[in-house]
Amino acid sequence: LTLPQSHGNISIPVKRQMFTGTALGLISEHDYLIHVTAQDDGAMDLGPDDDPNLRWQTDTVFIRTPDITPPSWEGYWSKNGTIENVGGTHFEIVVQLNEIGTVYYIVVPFGSPVPSNLDVKTMDDSNLEVACGVIDIDEQFMNKTGPVMTVNLELHPECAGDESFYGLGDAMQDRYKGLDDPVAGFYGLDGLGTDDSKRPYCSRCPKIRSETAYDVYIVAEDDGGHGIPSDVALDNKNLQLLSQKINRVNYPWYLASVITADITPPEFVSSTPYGIKFQGSGFDLVVALNEPGKVFYCVVPIASTGVDPSRVQIKKGQDGYNDWCPAYGEIEVPEANVEVITTVLGLGNITREEDRYFVYVYAEDDEPTGMTMFTSPNEGPVQDPLMIETVDVMAPLYKSGYPILDLPVSTTGYGAVITTFRVLAALDEPGRTYYVAFLPTEVGTVHPGAYAPTSEQVKNCQDYMGNPAAVCGTFANPPDGIVTTHILTDRTTYDVYIVSEDDTEVFSGGLRQRGPNLQSAPVKRTITTADGRAPLFTYNPCNSVNITYCTSNLESYIGAHSPWPYTDATYETNTTIVAAISEPGRVYYMIVAAADADPTLQQVVAGVAYTDFKGSVGTVAPLKAGYIDCPTANTTCTESVTGLDGTTPYFVYVATWNAATNIGDGDVLRTFRQNPTKMVPTLITKYDQHQEQYSNVTINVLENVAYPRVTLSAPAVLYYVLLRQGAPAPNVTQVRYNVDAFNMTAPDIRDAGGDFADNSRSDASGTYNITTAYQEHTFATIANLTRKTYYDLYVVLMHTDAFDAKAPDHLNSLTQENQLYDEFSRSVTKFTFRTQDLTPPFYTPGYPNITHTNGYNLTLAVHMDEPGKSYYIVLPGGSLAPDSYDVRGCKVVQGVTPLKCGTIEMPRITNTKYYKQYETMITGLTPETIYDVWVVAQDDEGAPTYGGTNYTLGAVNLQALPTKLPVITTSVDARLSNLTVSVGTLQPPFNPFFSQYKSYPYPDNYHYTLFLTDGTSSVTITPTAMNDESIDRITINGTLVKSLTGFTVNNLVYGKTLLPIQVHAGDDQTIVNYNLTITRVADPMTYNATLERLYVQLDNGVRLNATDLGARVWPYCVFGCTADSPAMCTGANPSCVMDANQTEYIAYIPQGVKTIKVQPYATSPNSNIKMYTLGTSGVEYPGGLPGYTTGVNPATHPTVNLFVLYENGGNTIDLVVTAANGDQLTYTITVKQHGPGVYPADAWKPVVPTTAELGVRYGPNYGTDDDLTTFVALNPTLPRLNVIPDLDISPPLWLDTFPRLANVSTSSVDLVLQTDEPSRVYYLFTAVGARTPTSREVMQPFLRTDRVTNGTALAEYSLTQEISHKVTGLSTSTTYDIYLVAEDAALDFSVEYARNHQTTPTKLTVTTS
Repeated sequence: LTLPQSHGNISIPVKRQMFTGTALGLISEHDYLIHVTAQDDGAMDLGPDDDPNLRWQTDTVFIRTPDITPPSWEGYWSKNGTIENVGGTHFEIVVQLNEIGTVYYIVVPFGSPVPSNLDVKTMDDSNLEVACGVIDIDEQFMNKTGPVMTVNLELHPECAGDESFYGLGDAMQDRYKGLDDPVAGFYGLDGLGTDDSKRPYCSRCPKIRSETAYDVYIVAEDDGGHGIPSDVALDNKNLQLLSQKINRVNYPWYLASVITADITPPEFVSSTPYGIKFQGSGFDLVVALNEPGKVFYCVVPIASTGVDPSRVQIKKGQDGYNDWCPAYGEIEVPEANVEVITTVLGLGNITREEDRYFVYVYAEDDEPTGMTMFTSPNEGPVQDPLMIETVDVMAPLYKSGYPILDLPVSTTGYGAVITTFRVLAALDEPGRTYYVAFLPTEVGTVHPGAYAPTSEQVKNCQDYMGNPAAVCGTFANPPDGIVTTHILTDRTTYDVYIVSEDDTEVFSGGLRQRGPNLQSAPVKRTITTADGRAPLFTYNPCNSVNITYCTSNLESYIGAHSPWPYTDATYETNTTIVAAISEPGRVYYMIVAAADADPTLQQVVAGVAYTDFKGSVGTVAPLKAGYIDCPTANTTCTESVTGLDGTTPYFVYVATWNAATNIGDGDVLRTFRQNPTKMVPTLITKYDQHQEQYSNVTINVLENVAYPRVTLSAPAVLYYVLLRQGAPAPNVTQVRYNVDAFNMTAPDIRDAGGDFADNSRSDASGTYNITTAYQEHTFATIANLTRKTYYDLYVVLMHTDAFDAKAPDHLNSLTQENQLYDEFSRSVTKFTFRTQDLTPPFYTPGYPNITHTNGYNLTLAVHMDEPGKSYYIVLPGGSLAPDSYDVRGCKVVQGVTPLKCGTIEMPRITNTKYYKQYETMITGLTPETIYDVWVVAQDDEGAPTYGGTNYTLGAVNLQALPTKLPVITTSVDARLSNLTVSVGTLQPPFNPFFSQYKSYPYPDNYHYTLFLTDGTSSVTITPTAMNDESIDRITINGTLVKSLTGFTVNNLVYGKTLLPIQVHAGDDQTIVNYNLTITRVADPMTYNATLERLYVQLDNGVRLNATDLGARVWPYCVFGCTADSPAMCTGANPSCVMDANQTEYIAYIPQGVKTIKVQPYATSPNSNIKMYTLGTSGVEYPGGLPGYTTGVNPATHPTVNLFVLYENGGNTIDLVVTAANGDQLTYTITVKQHGPGVYPADAWKPVVPTTAELGVRYGPNYGTDDDLTTFVALNPTLPRLNVIPDLDISPPLWLDTFPRLANVSTSSVDLVLQTDEPSRVYYLFTAVGARTPTSREVMQPFLRTDRVTNGTALAEYSLTQEISHKVTGLSTSTTYDIYLVAEDAALDFSVEYARNHQTTPTKLTVTTS
């Protein structure tokens, strides 16, 4: 049955009159069948019933409901209309409806108020619309396009005004022609209607402008009702209630519906283009546009113009002849009306003169942008060419070969110091040149010359850091050079940086904007200044390139001056000048009378008569003048000067000279002064009678006093220091101030540690003023010297004040007074002498002596107070005494010929305070013999000369009496006369004279053997020396043993023991070795460390034997057992002993036992047994193993408390058996308790129930075995009743969370089980839903023929600990019911199994994967 869409009735109060009714609930534009029947009111019936009469037949009417809904927008892109093909003055509207109809639109400025639906349909929005129109939709669900474009003013001149209107176009007139319908309220174009608000009327002239935003509003209307029958259809058209703003696809809703395209080219603004900042190679081009875009330019030389380039050519960079422009490009203009400056380069590369160019430019905008349909920008016309002109911006160029550094000049010694060079620079145009000069410096430092300065820094006389340069200058071009004027260092390389600029003028305005053109980088040239230094005397410390004035310091305590020049081999009429200079050159000299004025440097070099500088003295004629050639630097050069008169005091003046003609005094590199070096007076050589030779210092010397003398060529002051020979030499300054090399004065506070001849006296140094020349002067009397001792005398001379200041260039420029030379000797004169020796030597205490004696030789040692010789002779003991000459001459003494004689040389050792011991060996003596050794000493006076001196020594000094040394040679016999033992017999018998038993190849080794029985553990050995000197020189096994004294060896080991016996003779060199080998024979029981029987006694009276403890039963594990003892080794069967090869045993002990006793029995009566239980640290356990208590003797029946054993962390007992020979064997008993509840505090405990799978919670060992929870079968020898204190009548219980399943796979599953007492579990698998089995059926599965699989889960711990039992053989993706029954291991009082099982099976269900 179908329910009607609508139903109802119409009351007909009057017959044959039409009445209406309304059917509700219908749908617009749908076809319906109306079924109608009639019924009267029954009042006219004649019958007894007054019921209404229903017509039994119905009538059917077909109707179609009219369209009363407005159309809807359709399409994906045109869902609400869209805009396409946007141009500058036109675009297209695209719409789609779900039915045939009409779309009205109006175009208004962006942001206008939203119009109503009638505003859009009547195309009237208070004159805001820019354009309006109608789009006919003649096909549903299809896109329809309506063009919108600006009016053509040529066709419609009436639209020229801003607010222009015109009539409807032809198309629109056709659209509305003949549609007058007064009933519908719509009137056509004939104007007859009166309701203008209903008339579509678009008379505004459409004016769409480029680059303008508009909103487009649309509204749709369908084509009418279409109802059936038509006389009942209301065919009014349906207009949408709201207008719709078109939003273009892919643009946000808040933007305009359309933005028309830009179709106008850009225009230049702000008087652009124009040029600024003109350079030699370019300029800056300035442009600005009225909109963003680009500017293209091409620069063409005026000489190349004639045909203007097109836009295409400009863009390519070509002129009108298609030749490349020297400069071209494009300029981005990102903003309107904002100037953009671009630098144009590449011009003016041929000449530095001004060049003219035409600049051609045109612009294009940044189209296409936004909603436009165009694909290319709008291009403007080519602008009139812009004429520009470049300027001279090129720096000047140097002519070929320039710049140049030349003409270095340096001089010294002529009254001024000069060092210069010339800078030349020739340019190709007028300008100016600048320079700076620096000393070369390593890069990385902060010195001025470390890096090159910039051109600007050179121009500003600065270094690279901007600091003022020490040397700089400038000159105009032309002329082209200048000579430096700064103070420079001679013979030095300079880095000179040169830069030039032209004379280009500067304009504040106009085209030229650049000033003088400075070269971008300076040119570096290097020059070495000329040698402006005079040679220095060698080793002068002022020889430095950075020093221009530095006098050597004769006052220096470190010798900071040259040792040259000096005079040597000077006699009355001649002298030798010795010099060395720092470079090849000459040393000029001039000898002038002491009374005359000093010459200048130039006068010394000239070598002729000269005039005093002040003119106070007439012409001075030198006594001698000349020069010394020094062709090699730092090499001594000499000149002998002869022909002096020997009476006129004189001074020697010297000047240095080099090939650069620089002259100086040898102490100063460069100076404006002109004085030469005025050498100190000369020591004149005299013949020394004491030395028997010529010397510049003579001396008269005795044993303890000396008188030194000198003769000089002119008056002077003499300074001297007398030091011990070999002491460090003082320098001239130290001698000048009477101190030694350590700057100490005499008397020296260091006393014996000082270097003076006598540190306690002041006359070891001093000063003496010599006022006359050519006369010998004794300048000191030096006393308290030591005989036969060498001394070093150091002498220095110095000018006296009267002869010091005569040099004109020492004139003080302020006071016009002469200044002092302060010149003294450049080198110290050293003179070495020795005091005389008139006393013979003597031996130091303890000498002579005999340091070593043996049977055949002795060693004689001597030690004297001075160098010399010791003579000796050897006579038989008791001979008459010889005299000193007998000993020295090795003569026969009273008829006795010396057995030995000889000499011990004690050589001279200079500057040695103590002499070492000297010795000799006297050989060929007879052992055990008495001798007299006589020794006498003699010094070396009269020996050859040495140490640089050359004089005759006095006669030698011999001791008056010789010294006697009696001596006895030692024994060489190291044999034993006898060797005895307290037990046994030596093999072979000892014989001191029998050498058959010597070991080859050691002839002094003797071998003997002693055999002892098992019971003998000690022996005493007694040696007897053959010679009395060996009584205390015997060792046995390294221990010193006196002759005839016993040496006892205890605790002899079994087997061999080697005892070395060594005997030393009296000479401590001869040795005889005896080797005694002691062999102790052992009984077999001595080596036996085994147990014969082993018992463990429990506190319940049970005794476990070795078989109970794990030894296998007879006959596999014991020796001597018979069939009468099949299961044990006991005292009742003593012939049955344990197998010694088994050392590991296990004692299974019931839970109720608290203590045990271990009873071991050793096989050998000589063995020792110690028992160790695992616990605290012990010290007695063999090998010092940790963790054991001190061992006890099990024979004392010690009790082992099992609780204490466990508390100490162990369950083992070790029995260490030690044989008589020390061999050991360890037996280990492991204690394992069994039964419920055997869980020591620190051992295993029942696992707390958990949902964790096997191996998860406690790691990989989760659920592994634990020895202390093992349930074992009872040993047959144990009384079973002591295990069952009460009967167990309860079945086992599952612990919480058990049983459960784990590791389910396609064919297997793990049963995870744990009970509260030792148990086993029976299991039965059935198909899911099968009948539940009884406990008996689970335990006896053969009763169930429908079983899938079955089995029993057992474990070493009998399920008191969690186990996992895997069941296999299952089918894939199958569900099973699993039934489990647990059964314990209870016993009855008959010690028979009385197991208790669960009466109801436990069910689990599993589905395999």
